[in-house]
Amino acid sequence: SSLPTETGRPLLPVFILGRSGVGKHVYTTMHVADYLSRGKSVMVLDWGRSYHKLSQTLGGTYLTLREEGGFTVEVHGSAPLTVCAFDAIRSTWTWPLPPVPRHDDMTDGLVVVDEALVLQRLFPQVVDAVGELLRDGASFCIAGQCIEDVAAFLPLSPNFRTIRLSVN
Repeated sequence: SSLPTETGRPLLPVFILGRSGVGKHVYTTMHVADYLSRGKSVMVLDWGRSYHKLSQTLGGTYLTLREEGGFTVEVHGSAPLTVCAFDAIRSTWTWPLPPVPRHDDMTDGLVVVDEALVLQRLFPQVVDAVGELLRDGASFCIAGQCIEDVAAFLPLSPNFRTIRLSVN
């Protein structure tokens, strides 16, 4: 399956909605691969280690955020892909996202928010953090189970698409 495009580029920003197992991660991964193939920066905010293998395979950087505000770094290569994993956070992450040198320029880059509702609970500033990256020129791809999961992100862009995935 290919991405919906307009003049050969994905139609973004996009909210991808659907129950677990319907292909949200696969669809989002196609966006990530497209951006990386064009040399653009990608920042993924992840819960559930969904993007760990992708970071290893494509040569990205995987940051595991720690409860006390620190993080561990796994560098798998030089691809402009950074995954911030929130799996170890049990209460609330109150620090800013770690600085990542390759993301100084997010112009035409992509921000992915996986499991939007969970991330909003663990990282209350997530909408503001994504908004800052969008001001730098990035677009977004945000995944959730229903529109309520992503509702806080709606004001970030007046021009967005919603894609609902389902299994027949």
